[in-house]
Amino acid sequence: MTGRETSSDSLGPVGAQASTQAIHSIVWHYRLPPGSKLNARLCHPAGCTPLPTPSGITHALAGLAADVGLEFRFSLPEGQRPVTVSGLQVIVNHQ
Repeated sequence: MTGRETSSDSLGPVGAQASTQAIHSIVWHYRLPPGSKLNARLCHPAGCTPLPTPSGITHALAGLAADVGLEFRFSLPEGQRPVTVSGLQVIVNHQ
């Protein structure tokens, strides 16, 4: 399983507010069991950005369409046993 990537379901916008908007920033959060490590990315259909910690804020996808679904993508680092990821949350700030 090391190196193999798994994806969350697409996390789409709620309502039509974002239909003509662009991403300004994204706040993310996910939970891991204590001591676990995971390689994580947040992906837009136009590209992905690495997530260095289980929570934070990024402007890496700024300017991309805000009306599409995003997904988390995870892979295990060498030697890490499989883990359960929970509490997936994405907040897209758009303008």
